[in-house]
Amino acid sequence: ASRLADRTQKIMHTASKSADITGYVVIYGLVAMLLAMIISAYAVARKRALTLASPVSELEKATRDFTRTAEPGQVAITGPTEIINLANSFNIMCRDLEEAQSKLVRQEKLATIGQLSASVAHDIRNPIGAISNSIYYLNLITNEETDDKISEHLSIMEHEIQRANEIINDLMDFSR
Repeated sequence: ASRLADRTQKIMHTASKSADITGYVVIYGLVAMLLAMIISAYAVARKRALTLASPVSELEKATRDFTRTAEPGQVAITGPTEIINLANSFNIMCRDLEEAQSKLVRQEKLATIGQLSASVAHDIRNPIGAISNSIYYLNLITNEETDDKISEHLSIMEHEIQRANEIINDLMDFSR
C-alpha cells in the first residue's frame, strides 16, 4: 500500500508538473500571439501611413514650389480618395490662381495703355488747338479777294483737324 501511495503521489506530482508546464505553454503561446498581432498591426499601420505620407509629401512639395516660384503646377497623385480629392482641389486652386494672375496682368496692361492713350491725346490736342486757332485767324483775314486755293486749303485743314479731334475723342473714350 505504501508503494501504491508512492506511485500515486509520483503520478500526481508528474501531473501537477505537467499542468504547470501546460499553463506556461498556454501563457507563452498567448504572449506570442499577442506579439504577432502587435507586429502585424504595426506593419499594416506603417504601410497605411506610408500610403498617406507619400502623396501628402508630394502635395507639400508642390505647395512649397508654388510659394517659391509663384508658378502653378499640376500634381498627379494616387492614393486614398481623400488624398486624390485634396490633390484635385490643389490643381483647381493653382489653375484658378493662374487665370486670376493672367487677368490681372491683362488689366494692368489695359490700364497702362489707357494712361498712355490719355497722355498722347492730351499732347496731340495742344498743337491741334494752336493750328485750329491759326486757321481761324487766317479765315478772319481772308476775304473774297483772297485766292480760292488758300480758302480751299484752309477748309481742308479745318476738316482734318475735326477728324483728328474725333480720333482723339475715341482714344480718350478707350482710355476710360
